[in-house]
Amino acid sequence: MRKTCLFILAAFVIAIAFSACNKRDTYADKLKKERKAISRFISDHDIDILYTYPADGVFAENEFFKDENTGVYFRIRTKGNGDTIKERNRLSLRTDTLNIFLVSNDTLLGNNVSNSIFHTKNILLTYGNENTYTTSSNDQYNPEYWFKSAGCVLPLTSKYGLRDRAEVSILIPFSSGSAAQQSGYEPLYIESLIYTIID
Repeated sequence: MRKTCLFILAAFVIAIAFSACNKRDTYADKLKKERKAISRFISDHDIDILYTYPADGVFAENEFFKDENTGVYFRIRTKGNGDTIKERNRLSLRTDTLNIFLVSNDTLLGNNVSNSIFHTKNILLTYGNENTYTTSSNDQYNPEYWFKSAGCVLPLTSKYGLRDRAEVSILIPFSSGSAAQQSGYEPLYIESLIYTIID
């Protein structure tokens, strides 16, 4: 009898272990969790979403434009001054803090990733050269791993008219995001992203 009980208990534990191993989120599940996280972030911060870019390029404090092709949300904080950013300009991208959304059990948690690496290193890219928009590094101490993405470049499109030292707030889904975002399936919010022309 004792052996039978132990056998049943062992079989039960193995069944639970296999069930846990097989219960991994699909890509569709991850997209659904991301959509919920973004919706919650928008609601919690009382953000108004614009589906048409403002004709004058001026945003109210809590207005964000959503790019339908990429799902990236952004607002222009300042258009900058001096030269207009154009293709082949080398740019430095700077921020103080990245806000990673950690999505677990449909709960949105904020996690500030603030480190001296974001203050001491410039993130460099060449506008118009897509090879410079991402990094192959998996080094978590390399700011490019957290930061560099096609999503960061989207506001530079010529129709938005950004200039040297333009500043935006931006919310980037993982599909348009950095190496860190794509490996963790996490959206990213950057409150202040500054573009500076290097040459």
